[in-house]
Amino acid sequence: MRISKDSEERKSEIIDVAEKLFAKNGIANTAVSAIVKELNIAQGLFYYYFKSKDDVIDELVRRYNKDFKQGIEKDLKNCDFETQLNTFVENISNSFEEFWDKFDKDSANDMVQLTTKTIEDAKKIASEELTKILEKGNADEKLNIKSPEYYAKIIVGGISDLISQGMKDVDEIKNIVNNLVKKEKKDE
Repeated sequence: MRISKDSEERKSEIIDVAEKLFAKNGIANTAVSAIVKELNIAQGLFYYYFKSKDDVIDELVRRYNKDFKQGIEKDLKNCDFETQLNTFVENISNSFEEFWDKFDKDSANDMVQLTTKTIEDAKKIASEELTKILEKGNADEKLNIKSPEYYAKIIVGGISDLISQGMKDVDEIKNIVNNLVKKEKKDE
């Protein structure tokens, strides 16, 4: 008996199974036929939702980074610049740690394509958010940074690299970021 499901539910199911198989077998070793076999659906149904396996990877990247963005934006509203900066650094450090822990588990398989896309998109999302925070610091006359977007990219990239290399001390990362930003504080 055929089971008809809601479109979004079916699409999500395909993504979930693909994620599981990618982690188990690697991306290159997971054929579309394996995904549909696991779900017991017709291959045409897969192609109804996705043009290719790469589209599934893109959906996984979007899913991971939606959660990432929510994680870094947590508790950033209605607080002063210093609190916002420190909260951001803590949130991004924890979020990158979750990413790297997840992808390290899958490092035995060829998850490079998914890992690279996810981390690059996460860095872009985080840099955009940090740029807003640094611009707020400029507007509040706490900072005098001429290129907040460049500072944001350097800081976010540095945090991601530190976390990927095993640095787990969030307070030390906050100190590093605050010392960097402090060099650009307005004269008080």
